Parts: sequence; structure tokens; C-alpha cells
Amino acid sequence: MVLKIICGGWGVAVLIPNEKSVTGYRIDYIHSGKEINTTNNRMELVAILYALELTQTKYRGEKCIIKSDSAYCVNMFNDWIYNWQRNDWVRQKNQPIENLDLVKQIWEYCKLEWPSFTIEKVSGHSGLLGNELADRFSNQ
Repeated sequence: MVLKIICGGWGVAVLIPNEKSVTGYRIDYIHSGKEINTTNNRMELVAILYALELTQTKYRGEKCIIKSDSAYCVNMFNDWIYNWQRNDWVRQKNQPIENLDLVKQIWEYCKLEWPSFTIEKVSGHSGLLGNELADRFSNQ
């Protein structure tokens, strides 16, 4: 018997503007985690969920821009999740939603009346400091 074990990681890096820094930012916070038998999309969703939690705890009251290189996560948060919720958590043609447990947790943040965050798409592996840091820590 051959067992296939897939290990995936996620990472979140918080940067704060700092004019004195060469990069224009200082690293304020970094966190990462991993799971066994997971998928890339699931790890991307976990990172988004962790970042959303930070907007309501450690960075409450700050205007936060969450950047992700996952088109799936950005589109899900900014568009698809509203239709899924209206359609009782199913996609078109009654297709199930993958990672529904995480999607429903993220939905709780979508419902906030005055959110202090936005989620934007960035290109992966393009030299963007926060994205590169998150990726580096997700792979450790």
C-alpha cells in the first residue's frame, strides 16, 4: 500500500508603512501554520481567515488591506460568497462548495456592517514584500 500525504502551509505577514525603512515598510507581525492532507485553496482560505481575525483583534480600528495571490480567495470573498449564501450554500447547478467550513467562517466577516478591511489580488512571486514573506513562512 502506498500512502499519499499532502502537507500544505499558509502564512500571513503584516507590514506597516515606515518611511525610514528601505522598503517603505516595517514587519509588524508574521504567523504561519501547516496542515496535513490539505489543498492549496484550503491553505489560502486559512490565511485569509487568519488575516480577517487580525483586522478585528490586533489591528481593530485600522484600515487594513489584505492582499492575496489567490484569485480563488479574492473572487470568493468579493463576489461568489454572496451568491452562495443566497443559494443556501450551493454553487450553480447544485454543485457543493469546497471548504464550506472555512467559507462559512469567512462569511461572518463579510456580514460586518463597517468593515475596516478590503481584499485585493496581487501577482504571486512578483517581488511584493508582504506576499514573498507570507510565502516564505508558509513553506517552512
